[in-house]
Amino acid sequence: MKRTRELMVAGLLLGAVLGLCAATAQAGTVYWVTSGGDYGTTGNWSTGALPTASDTAVFNQAGLNGATTVTSNASSRSVLGFVFNNTGTTALHSVSGTTRSFVLGSGGVTVNSGAGAVTLGDPAGAGALDSYFKLDADQTWANDSSSLLTVAYTAGATAAITNNSSTTPHTLTLAGSGSGGITVQGASRTTAREPPRSRSTCPVRARRPSLPPAAVSVIPTPARRRCRPAR
Repeated sequence: MKRTRELMVAGLLLGAVLGLCAATAQAGTVYWVTSGGDYGTTGNWSTGALPTASDTAVFNQAGLNGATTVTSNASSRSVLGFVFNNTGTTALHSVSGTTRSFVLGSGGVTVNSGAGAVTLGDPAGAGALDSYFKLDADQTWANDSSSLLTVAYTAGATAAITNNSSTTPHTLTLAGSGSGGITVQGASRTTAREPPRSRSTCPVRARRPSLPPAAVSVIPTPARRRCRPAR
């Protein structure tokens, strides 16, 4: 009887370990492998499959640099987070007049040191294009590059950043160690908190039109390093 209990416990422990390994294996990193194209084309990704809500999408794969435009024609795409390594410019936006959204998990957005300028969403003057980003968890968007990260917004369209839930508020923190900064052209929110300004910090740039409220807190934070003192 004792031997049977020991085997049962061992089996349960093994099952728990295998389950943990399987859950870990489901989350991964998927690389963009072409200079431009449709986000929904499986051949444009390193795994031959689209990133899921458990994956981090990286633009681009090692050694692939240059102007890159990624368009989405699906009503919604979910991903754990975006990472930008491309030393050229990267633009990620919708491809038609119908509203397209990207749902971002806790991975948020990271622009790594050395990356070129990144534009998320459709800039003013883009016409009928309308893409925006939904927060599915508290997250940080960090620019560690000397190039600008722009969250673009078409006036009169959906907010550039909004919440993915009508009941659970999520907090977006803007940060980064680079000098490029972050410009948010449109954010729908209920609260916003600005850090104290001083001559030794460089606040993240944020420009937001008046928009309907939503359960999103946008917290711009100063760049952590390599800031030039204000004159």
